Amino acid sequence: MTLIKLDSIASTNDYLKELCKTQSCDDFTVVVTQTQTKGRGQRDSIWESEPSKNLTFSILKNIERMPLSDQFKLNMAVCLGIVEGLSFWKSSGLSVKWPNDIMSDDKKLGGVLVENIVTGQVWKNSVIGIGINVNQTDFDHLPQATSLALGSGKIISKDQLLEQLRLALEQRLDAIEDQPFGPIKSDYLKMLYRFGVSSKFQTPEGQLFNALITDVNEIGQLELTQDSQPRYYDLKSVKMIY
Repeated sequence: MTLIKLDSIASTNDYLKELCKTQSCDDFTVVVTQTQTKGRGQRDSIWESEPSKNLTFSILKNIERMPLSDQFKLNMAVCLGIVEGLSFWKSSGLSVKWPNDIMSDDKKLGGVLVENIVTGQVWKNSVIGIGINVNQTDFDHLPQATSLALGSGKIISKDQLLEQLRLALEQRLDAIEDQPFGPIKSDYLKMLYRFGVSSKFQTPEGQLFNALITDVNEIGQLELTQDSQPRYYDLKSVKMIY
């Protein structure tokens, strides 16, 4: 494994993608920074992080045999690996909010942004960006956020946390190419935030509705059931409110 430590960078994902353009990068190359100035999340959101307090890193996964249609399978494996790595520090209350926010009880602990490198129709690599709130305790402007330190009352070693997450992710991702979709989905649904619980959702037009989360499909769409009628939604067509 190659570990690259930086004091400050705009985006660890962008840094790692550019690095792979200029040289051959080892599988599970990790880029970690103390301060990320332009971190990104899902829906083009900005990942805000207090400098030096949290863990922001990217990890490279070389893809050898997986088809492009398996992108959500990788996404699920990444989320499960993170939860399994975090369980060393927090024994309960961890979940995944679809598609890939990491939750601690009902607050956001971290997030994932997976960017795939594709040449023609060949999936070459995935750059997996991960942000975990570790030692930050002031979230006055982000009331739905939390950190490991807030949950434990202790200062957490970011180096130890990074190693635990790296090992858990490597274990999950090493097995993914030969693992069917079904078992990974089963594990993912067990960890899915508010699975089977009535929740409120919002469409891009502002329409609110209540539904149960009942499944996810192979392309990452969320199945929501209203009045016994299931319907699939992608990331751009629905947002969970609570």
